Amino acid sequence: MELFYLKKWIGALLMPMSISFILILFGMILRQRALGKLSIAVGTLLIIVSSFPFVPNTLLGKLEHAYPQFDLSDEVEYIVVLGCGHVNDATLPKSAQLKHCTDNRLIEAVRIHKKNPGAVVITSGVNNTEAFTQAEFNKEILAILGISFNKLKAMNVGRDTHEEATYLKSILHNKRFALVTSASHMKRAVIEFENVGLVPYPAPTEHLVKRSDNPSLRNYLPHSSNIQKMERWWYETLGLLWQKLRPE
Repeated sequence: MELFYLKKWIGALLMPMSISFILILFGMILRQRALGKLSIAVGTLLIIVSSFPFVPNTLLGKLEHAYPQFDLSDEVEYIVVLGCGHVNDATLPKSAQLKHCTDNRLIEAVRIHKKNPGAVVITSGVNNTEAFTQAEFNKEILAILGISFNKLKAMNVGRDTHEEATYLKSILHNKRFALVTSASHMKRAVIEFENVGLVPYPAPTEHLVKRSDNPSLRNYLPHSSNIQKMERWWYETLGLLWQKLRPE
């Protein structure tokens, strides 16, 4: 199996909920043995910890706020929007075919382009399971949102951030460019672009951890959104670890 797909499968199995399921299942198989009881207890505890906001918000919040929001006074020549996924479903409006993370990235790109109307917006992302690449789909959405087609460029290569940075090196060398991606992904993305000699202006978006001036009781109760935050933090942590261990 190709290394790219192998790391995806391993990553999916190492997500907190997958680990919890495996531990609980393992414990049920062992039944009354001490090890089985411990396995069920650890799996259950991981679900509880992930469900409450305290640990997920602390861990993910630190990662997401590593970079401030993009300073609109900074002038850039390019705006790079990393892909995040979509589904080609003709029964749905195009707005509904985008993942939430893609929505956020495209809106941020439009916000920056409003202040830098001469900048070229580069969309990236390939999807082997869909008829159209993420890059082409995002390009179309950005055109709908008002950016001229002559200011849009789809990069239909690169399956992950490492490959995207490598392919963009020749285009962005010595250029001022904003790098738009999810806040949780920004640290890893910046490292990839710096590793190929590029200097991005980070433009993080899609922050899952948000500070409220008037928090309600619901903010402190168990919720599935907290599990999402925990999994996002763990996914990016594994990605950062893979950056250090990855064979060049």
